[in-house]
Amino acid sequence: MTIHYWLKRSNRPFLAVDGVSLDVRAGEFLSIVGPYGCGKTTFLNAVDGLVQISSGSLTLDGRQITRPGRDRAMVF
Repeated sequence: MTIHYWLKRSNRPFLAVDGVSLDVRAGEFLSIVGPYGCGKTTFLNAVDGLVQISSGSLTLDGRQITRPGRDRAMVF
């Protein structure tokens, strides 16, 4: 999965997340960790349906995630 943001100031795309591949099974507990600015929040916003992905796919229970849904939530 890849996520780009459009930078208005420089009028070009910014690669925020690249090469994420993840499979989480029912009942598993998952933590996303990493340094500041590595794309953790951007990734979680995409899982919640708040951010569109640029390429790849993002599915939950076999259904494509394209918008926010009641079956997902994010807690910081």
